[in-house]
Amino acid sequence: MDKDNGTTFVGLNRMSEELRVHKRTINKWFRELSDRHLIERHQLKFNGRCCTHVMPYEIPTHSSF
Repeated sequence: MDKDNGTTFVGLNRMSEELRVHKRTINKWFRELSDRHLIERHQLKFNGRCCTHVMPYEIPTHSSF
């Protein structure tokens, strides 16, 4: 992963092989991360590659009362 812009060039097949899970599981994880606004995924053309971006976030701090 490029730490400056949050991009990676790892494909779905490689991810599923490395993590030893089915590709559908990887897609489910991507959907969960996207629903939580931790990543954004864009598909440039039908049945084409997806571009996934890791979104910046802040760790919430607890204020004392």
